[in-house]
Amino acid sequence: MANILSIVTNLAIGVHGKKGTKLTTPIEFMPNWDGTIEYKPKTQTVEEQKAILMAFAKNQNAKSRREDDRTRLPVSKTKKKP
Repeated sequence: MANILSIVTNLAIGVHGKKGTKLTTPIEFMPNWDGTIEYKPKTQTVEEQKAILMAFAKNQNAKSRREDDRTRLPVSKTKKKP
């Protein structure tokens, strides 16, 4: 079963993945019943979290400015009557 999952995942990575993406192996899909392999999840630093949030805010602010530019009506220049 792990072989089939690995093959299907590798096909999806090959079709939709970015270049240089690591392919999977069948051992990655096998359960770790005896607990010999410890998986250490990657933790983000405060600086990494701040950089990600600032990127989101920058993108949202740029999008909002573009929408504001589209909704504003151009000011027509008319001569004032004396």
